[in-house]
Amino acid sequence: MTTRDDLDRQSPQFDRLMAAWFETEARVHEPGDLLDRTLSRTASTRPRPAWLLPERWLPMELTMQRVRLPRAARYAALLVALILLAALALVVVGTSRRVPAPFGPAANGRVAFVTRTGDIATIDPATGATSTIVGGPDADRYPVFSLDGTRIAFVREVPGGDAVFVVEASGAKLTRLTKDPLAETGLLTWSPDGSQIAFHSLGSLWIARTDGSDAHRIDLDFSIADEIEFRPPDGAELLVRGTRRGMAGLFLMKTDGTDVRALTPIDGGQFDYLWVTWSPDGRRVAYHKVPANEIHILTIGAAEATVLRPEGGLQLLFPRFSPDGTRLAFVVWHPDDTKQIGVAAADDPTPRVTLTGPTFPSGIQYDWSPDGTKLLAIGWESDVPWVLDPAGSAGQRSDWRATFPDWIEWQRLAS
Repeated sequence: MTTRDDLDRQSPQFDRLMAAWFETEARVHEPGDLLDRTLSRTASTRPRPAWLLPERWLPMELTMQRVRLPRAARYAALLVALILLAALALVVVGTSRRVPAPFGPAANGRVAFVTRTGDIATIDPATGATSTIVGGPDADRYPVFSLDGTRIAFVREVPGGDAVFVVEASGAKLTRLTKDPLAETGLLTWSPDGSQIAFHSLGSLWIARTDGSDAHRIDLDFSIADEIEFRPPDGAELLVRGTRRGMAGLFLMKTDGTDVRALTPIDGGQFDYLWVTWSPDGRRVAYHKVPANEIHILTIGAAEATVLRPEGGLQLLFPRFSPDGTRLAFVVWHPDDTKQIGVAAADDPTPRVTLTGPTFPSGIQYDWSPDGTKLLAIGWESDVPWVLDPAGSAGQRSDWRATFPDWIEWQRLAS
């Protein structure tokens, strides 16, 4: 084992060897005083303890020396970042779909209908291009677009009865809203915000959440049939046609079935108070009464409705407010028992009626286009749709076919 005394004895010899090496080798490569200067500088500098090194406590990226860019380079980098953000915003806006307001004029989209094989399809009335939205062996009916045009609700025959479904307008994401089969399910009505659908089954009012989370019956002291409409513009109330002891009338209530009040006398027969239509502002409602075959317009809160008395004493049925609320379309019942679409100003109790399109031998199913420039109509005993001009013309017969009677539903798009 080497001892301290051994090291002391070797030290003089080692010093002589190192001195000889520096004298013969190092002197020719370095200045003669290099070693002395280096030792003199480092002898007075104590090494920093390891625990004081910032790398021991902070991430390396915070302790590395940063290279500062020139000001012009920084501005150029900022400009590039802003351009990239603007491009990204354009992509996001371009890929997100704008939707229309639930009421009022909108752009015309596609028309939903039921094919002869019981499928749900849509068609572009301008080009005739057809797309099957929901196919398969099931028999579907009553397709209804949501008021923002993004989804379609419909009724399907299932074992034991009917079920209500919702599908995206593209045909994706089919969702069943009612768990158990229902009997005699009627037309479907979307809430303005698209979160609920109202319908009737066996005389009872039903409300279904469109995400499929709930569907429930609302118990009332009268039977519901045919007419259920959310009140514009917010859909906080429902207008329904109800019957008590065999007599019909119109009722207004909150969507949970509370605060029920009669809007009309409960004096209607089987064909009274049909084709109820709201003005877009929710202040007026129009309906027809028989056997006089006349249209009534009721301002909410008024004691009595205004009865239209058109020039020529025409008999009118099945009213529909135009999307802007300024006109009414209706079915004119001619003395020879044929039917035709007519249009008149909505604020004139003695209006001049403009007739449009052909006459039909029986009833007519029809509605306005979302932009209010057209009417789409079809006879009850026909599968040939017609596109009509509200200003009056012969009308245009369509090449595509649809199975009716069923609801004519024109998709609303953002203008």
